Amino acid sequence: MLLYPLLALTCVWAAWQDTKGNPDDRSIPPCAEATCRGKRIGHMLNMFQFCIPHGMKYRRVAGFEGDLHDRVTLSTHGEHSELIIFTANFTWGPVKTGPDNWPAPDSAHGETLSISQWRCSEGDGHDFKFQRAGRNWRLLTFPFGFAEYEDVPTSAAERFDKVLDSLCCKSFPPN
Repeated sequence: MLLYPLLALTCVWAAWQDTKGNPDDRSIPPCAEATCRGKRIGHMLNMFQFCIPHGMKYRRVAGFEGDLHDRVTLSTHGEHSELIIFTANFTWGPVKTGPDNWPAPDSAHGETLSISQWRCSEGDGHDFKFQRAGRNWRLLTFPFGFAEYEDVPTSAAERFDKVLDSLCCKSFPPN
């Protein structure tokens, strides 16, 4: 029958899809293997989790439609800085997939916008970074959400990067 060769071809194609990722993609660890010295917060039904280190101010607001707005704040040298982590519910339209209102990089001054991809078993996303004259911007996207800080000093960016770099994926057990 034609069904068995078609089924075999489908299985081979699916296996190839799982392994053909870009070699430059960053692999995100499973949360079971990631350490957290602070409070772990989850987004997108806890599939994507971040670690908020002890001592950082964190506040979560849940919207009436099921969206989550997390705000991590800190003050450095008298300046207030904020990292926003947002997840939309399933009925929302598209969420941010790239920088909206960042300054344009000026290559004459060595400014560049770096873009990388990350992957894990539960999804993938992009990581955008930009620095200009001691000011920093970063956007990390994931399915149905994003995490972002804009125009913060380097000292704040370094602390926020610890949160963003703590991203891990929590696999759901098979049915």
